[in-house]
Amino acid sequence: MAFQKWIAIAFLSAAAGFALAAPKPAAPVEIDIPFQKFTLDNGLTLIVHEDHKAPIAAVNVWYHVGSKNENPARPASRTCSST
Repeated sequence: MAFQKWIAIAFLSAAAGFALAAPKPAAPVEIDIPFQKFTLDNGLTLIVHEDHKAPIAAVNVWYHVGSKNENPARPASRTCSST
């Protein structure tokens, strides 16, 4: 019985030691990406980020269309109706 008691104490001590020695999660890193934002006369929003580390040019075009962008007072016209 005494041997089992010592085994339990040793196990609990080791578990407590591992719990205290466990690495803590790192704090979130703030990322700062410099950019310029323009809105053209036609409503187009342009976001420009320049990075001269590599000779690469990339263009992303995002369209804000779909049901979440519709005006509830003016339902979309149905172009696929069979009437």
